[in-house]
Amino acid sequence: MSMGRDRVMFETDSMQLMRAVNSKDYDLANLGAIIRSIKFQMHVGFSVSSVVSCPRDCNRVAHVLAAYGANLGVDVCETWLGQLPDFVLDYVKGDLPCTVI
Repeated sequence: MSMGRDRVMFETDSMQLMRAVNSKDYDLANLGAIIRSIKFQMHVGFSVSSVVSCPRDCNRVAHVLAAYGANLGVDVCETWLGQLPDFVLDYVKGDLPCTVI
């Protein structure tokens, strides 16, 4: 939202999370308040938003970024505008389909 995006698609390899956010059935679950908050933020923050499933094999970049973020200090926040760090580019390149010439 803070980057001015209005239409977003969130990918997750968690089928349970995808179902929870896309359904009303999970609102009374243990994490119901968090799920309701996610739904609310998606509704008010974007004109179009969706949560879809992405197989874990196709989600390596997200796992690398999550691990990187988990290792940052509690008070550390990084924003990359323009050129991404090499470690991110290496994983993105690895996700590109191979072409034979």
